[in-house]
Amino acid sequence: MNICIATISSLNLSIKAQKALADERIFCKIVSLAPSMSKRGCAYGIEFASSEERNVRKILNRAGVYPSQFIQKRL
Repeated sequence: MNICIATISSLNLSIKAQKALADERIFCKIVSLAPSMSKRGCAYGIEFASSEERNVRKILNRAGVYPSQFIQKRL
């Protein structure tokens, strides 16, 4: 399975993102990130299935949450 992590700058924004995605029935979870995992040293991310990336980008944009990057990972 491939996953994607949207890096987000704060826990409060991560919670807002998780709620926006849950409202659209997209499963995700908040994960803590090592500062070296992202370009800006973000501490949090939202992890979800890579197949949902296009939908997630749209939903987060509508919710006013702008991740600094999307990291692809293979499990």
